Amino acid sequence: MSKRYTFRKFINDVHLWLGLASGLVLFVVCLSGTIYTFSDEIQELLDPSKYKALHVAEQERMPVDTLIERVRTQHKGPLVYATIPDDPDRAYVISVRQRPADKWGTAYYVDPYSGQLQGNGDTRSAAFFLWVMNLHRWLLMRESGGMLIVGVATLIFVILSFTGLILWIPKKFKGWKRGLTIKFRSNGKRLNHDLHNTLGFYAMPLLLIMALTGLCWSFEWYSKGVSQLIGAEVWGEYYAKPLRSKPSKGRPTVSINPLLSEVKDRSNHQGVTFIRFPKDSSGVLVAEKTHNGAFTLAAVDKFTVDQYTGQVIKADRFKDRSAGEQLVSMVRPLHIGSVYGLASKILYFIACLIATSLPITGCIIFLNKLR
Repeated sequence: MSKRYTFRKFINDVHLWLGLASGLVLFVVCLSGTIYTFSDEIQELLDPSKYKALHVAEQERMPVDTLIERVRTQHKGPLVYATIPDDPDRAYVISVRQRPADKWGTAYYVDPYSGQLQGNGDTRSAAFFLWVMNLHRWLLMRESGGMLIVGVATLIFVILSFTGLILWIPKKFKGWKRGLTIKFRSNGKRLNHDLHNTLGFYAMPLLLIMALTGLCWSFEWYSKGVSQLIGAEVWGEYYAKPLRSKPSKGRPTVSINPLLSEVKDRSNHQGVTFIRFPKDSSGVLVAEKTHNGAFTLAAVDKFTVDQYTGQVIKADRFKDRSAGEQLVSMVRPLHIGSVYGLASKILYFIACLIATSLPITGCIIFLNKLR
């Protein structure tokens, strides 16, 4: 007499076959995500002098406008952005668009004390991590359905997480300890099962956060559904009607130094100020102040400024937003692990390593059952 087909057996089959179907894609996506986690730190480690500012005690930093003019004098082109850290030991970054198709331009690292250019962002390491990002998001197939493949695989991963949790729950109470520990002295078959079962359980909360936020890039229907659920629009700033400056004939654009003082007064915390320059004569200056620190929430205060008058058209401080608006503004930090600075990035890195191993240990479990 054949065994009864139980609910647990059904969940096991769903977990098995979906895992086999998506395993290769998930392995590539998770591995590339693991590598990219510390991309900024690795690039700085490879070329530390570019990122550091050399100064002596009580030495004043040069005005940002002066530094911007120096970069533009040497490298012709419209300004794209500038990064101004509060940390006195950090270099400024000023980006100039020298090729029309280059959205973010070329970033130049400037010592704010001497005005010396210390290098640019066109490095082999930067090119490598850009390649890793393209692999992670589109499997290097941006125009050929890569995003759809990654999105479907991510949806499958969410299903695998919940089916895996159901399979992890022991049938008997005494089995709880077995599901929470790894017996490193057991045979290879049992050890591999523990590595898949136990490590997957511990990493699941962070992996689900990564998957559920990552889907916001893959599917418009998903991001709209999340927006309705939370009560705040995901990527709302990209769909909102753009604010405009009031062009004034013959009137120059405002200086950046007063703008930085304005941002400091309105957003009084340590961090990095990121300034986006207007694309045309009616565009606006956008200043974003990011909270900075190894254990600090990566909250952003955003100020939209008229490029001619310096007037703040819109002040959007993180603490003034609703809970839903705060949450949707955190989609990217929640996905890449920077939500609580270095501390959360370390946890995400470990979780990503585990996620990369799951397709491998899962396939080994399947092969062991076949034998």
